[in-house]
Amino acid sequence: MEPSGAKAEGCADKRRLVDRYGKATEAYLQSMHELRVRVATSPKTDYERLRRAAEEARETAEQARIALDQHLAAHDC
Repeated sequence: MEPSGAKAEGCADKRRLVDRYGKATEAYLQSMHELRVRVATSPKTDYERLRRAAEEARETAEQARIALDQHLAAHDC
């Protein structure tokens, strides 16, 4: 049984995972914006570098979401 108010206060791990997911998602959105803005004006090598960075940011955000989902499923918080 949980101590009184523990669920209302929230879980520190959940807050950390939500923050991590939010930051990773923001980084992905920023990298996609950069890619869109520079797509027509960048040399192919720069475009490929930006595309890879966007893909890595997407993967990081996806892993953060999975970690959050797993925590929520395991801890019901």
